[in-house]
Amino acid sequence: MKVLDVFLISVPEAPSQVSVATIMETSLQVSWRRSNALDLVLQYAVQIKSGAGNWEQVNDTIQGSSVLVKNLNSFTVYSFRVSAENGLGTSPYSQPSPNVTTLEGGTRKDFRCFKVIIDNNDNSTTSPFFHITSCSPQFLKFRRQKFNRNFYEI
Repeated sequence: MKVLDVFLISVPEAPSQVSVATIMETSLQVSWRRSNALDLVLQYAVQIKSGAGNWEQVNDTIQGSSVLVKNLNSFTVYSFRVSAENGLGTSPYSQPSPNVTTLEGGTRKDFRCFKVIIDNNDNSTTSPFFHITSCSPQFLKFRRQKFNRNFYEI
């Protein structure tokens, strides 16, 4: 008598552990795990949501368990969810990833319009103060800081 192993194939379960591993200014590396090792998954679909916006498709098909999502806005909150697909259908979407914020934009070219004013006339201290103004205020982190020979990164 010959014994055959028979696997029942069904629609895959929703992927699990959706997370963001690499955070950059305009891209995020999203990864996930297959919930059931016996699921025969052909491809994945990833959706993205920005803040309170609607879910949108990232790519048509992804065959691995991660994707680099590009062309995002800097300093923006995103979350992701993933579904798995095989020949019988598509799983429900996974639980959303935790919210993650892309890094704040700003390269050296963004700082070319900063103006620093040293003010020695502050009566409350003998140390000078500096004031920073910018033509792009979203990159401005310090408006007025005590100048005490510390390096301030802007």
